Amino acid sequence: MDYINVAIAISDSFMMPAQVMLHSLCRQSSRPVQLFLLYNALSTENRAKLKKTIEDFGGKFQELLIDKSYFQNASLDNNPLYSIEIYYRVLLPYITDVDKMLWLDADIIVNGDIAELYDKDIADYYLAAITDAVEENGGREEIKNAMQMADRTYFNSGVLLLNNQRIREEIPQERFFQAIEQYNAILKCPDQDILNKVLGEKCLILPTRYNDQHHMTPGCKAENGLILHYIWKKPWNADYPGYLDEPFWNEAVSCGFGKEYKKYKRQRKMNFYKNELIPAAMSKIKRKK
Repeated sequence: MDYINVAIAISDSFMMPAQVMLHSLCRQSSRPVQLFLLYNALSTENRAKLKKTIEDFGGKFQELLIDKSYFQNASLDNNPLYSIEIYYRVLLPYITDVDKMLWLDADIIVNGDIAELYDKDIADYYLAAITDAVEENGGREEIKNAMQMADRTYFNSGVLLLNNQRIREEIPQERFFQAIEQYNAILKCPDQDILNKVLGEKCLILPTRYNDQHHMTPGCKAENGLILHYIWKKPWNADYPGYLDEPFWNEAVSCGFGKEYKKYKRQRKMNFYKNELIPAAMSKIKRKK
């Protein structure tokens, strides 16, 4: 069987979006998925749920328990959006025996057949990735200069097509840890900065549609991306200020999160009254006085 190899890493707090992502991935894939789940703090119950999601679509499932001590001194830049799991992807070429693999963050939705991306020829590269949204406007120049990679296009690490074989053959695993130690004090997007430093010299930059990060841009459309990547604000939180929560919730409801959707809608309605409708009404009253 010709499987599409996919890897993710999550903790219990990210379980719901991970299920939604995998459901969107598997139901549209023309080939079955072999999932590699990297984890340290994920309950037995939740691992079983992910396994069932994959196997219900004819796929295969492997668990890889990661020792957190590998990254005990690694920076997270005191950012609440980051957890130690973001670093696990740097281990993939060395802890799996597959030669090609797709890494996917859990905060995405797949809009079509992932084989379109997976089958890209990356024989001459360490990986294929997509330009980071902040890089598009020159916002990564400071970190690029500080890490001596000013001549490169800075990529987003949420969607990575990895040439594991070439990475294993040419880059010792220790190089990642050396880079973490060397640049630990200045990392802003920790795993992403490190991956750009170590692998960026042989990166195939792909079109935006393979990792569309523009969900908070007015006029954005879901159909523009094979993959929608919800960077920063998340569509399952009631404070989501973007424009593409509907594609996420359509997928979520289809895989059993109807109650969560109703709760989300109630919270959004309450926020609207609290933050917009009531202040507008009070403003009118003040003006009349």
